[in-house]
Amino acid sequence: MKAQVNEISIKYQGNFKISQAPKITSSVSAAELLFDTWNKDQIGLQECFKVMLLNNANRVKGIFEVSTGGITGTLVDLRILFAVVLKSLSCSVILLLREKIELQKFLKFVIEKLSFDNLPYVSVKDYKESIKEVKDEDLEINNEKINKFFRNSIVTNESLDAEIIESNFENLNINEQATAYKKLFETASKLLKLNFLSRPSYFNSSKFFRLYNPDFSNPILKNLPSDYFSKYIFEDPKIYLNRFIETYLDQFDNINSEAKKVFFDGIGSLLRSVDFEEENNITMIIEEYEQQFPLAIKKEIHKIYIDFYYSSVRNEGFAQKHYSKELFARKKIKRETITEWITKKIKNDLDLYKTKEDFNYKYFAYTYEDLGKVLDKSLDEWTEMVRSILYSLDKN
Repeated sequence: MKAQVNEISIKYQGNFKISQAPKITSSVSAAELLFDTWNKDQIGLQECFKVMLLNNANRVKGIFEVSTGGITGTLVDLRILFAVVLKSLSCSVILLLREKIELQKFLKFVIEKLSFDNLPYVSVKDYKESIKEVKDEDLEINNEKINKFFRNSIVTNESLDAEIIESNFENLNINEQATAYKKLFETASKLLKLNFLSRPSYFNSSKFFRLYNPDFSNPILKNLPSDYFSKYIFEDPKIYLNRFIETYLDQFDNINSEAKKVFFDGIGSLLRSVDFEEENNITMIIEEYEQQFPLAIKKEIHKIYIDFYYSSVRNEGFAQKHYSKELFARKKIKRETITEWITKKIKNDLDLYKTKEDFNYKYFAYTYEDLGKVLDKSLDEWTEMVRSILYSLDKN
């Protein structure tokens, strides 16, 4: 039997003669026409992405609103964007946004994002973040010799060999090297932000951080470990945890008491908010220095690792899952911690049922039997503990 397929045809029809359409002669005329069509009540409130479609004579075939977002950004669905442009048979396109963007660079970002990440949309906010680059003034300090190193080795027009960076760096004395490292470390959030449009400064600074091993006994650098654990890992965990953990991990004992307090107070929230890779690095810190954690903080941390233990998306290849299994195997989780965790879990699950009698506490106890084993309880004893907690909760 002969295969049958649908035949597709494309038809374009305007509502008026194109010769009557406004003509774009400059950026001013485009802006004026755009402003006339924009909702004046919304223009200062929400981000909006529109596309102005032109024919070969720069007459406007139409303006299409691709997306409207929130206060700080909007998503652009690439399928809609390209479908509108192609279907309208436009010869030229003007992308319209509240903020100025360079069309060529934006389209390059869009195409590469689509190709590598296989996403159907692109965030304009992500694009604007991607094009932020480190400028000379970002690294400017009151030392021309160090500034020259920055200009010749970091903020350059091309990526340099590590040997060249190292050779230039060796022209600085010990204190100048420490000062240069401190400034680059403080600027790492900009320097090490990887994206499709990464500048040579990304590659140069990456090579620099690999070749220089800071001496924290130097007075210029002595406060950096305290700042690292109390400030930088919270401000940009993706950069500072993933790029610098090996350098700073063994410095935890040397940080001041105020920095430790900030670290302890914030580490639980940080652990719950970061991605897998940062979780791994936080776990390295916890594994190494858990004995220094206050009891209340340790309890909250252990609750998070109980979550990791029962998370189906993690395997032992993740440091979090491996560490949580160690906590279970070595029975390091306190009874009070387990009781609070299982009580909260029962309470949350109970909300799904009309009455307590509908809640299958025996199956629930079997599911979380490993927690009972930490308390040296048999399955029957653990089931009874779960039943007791269940009926102590308020629910008709």
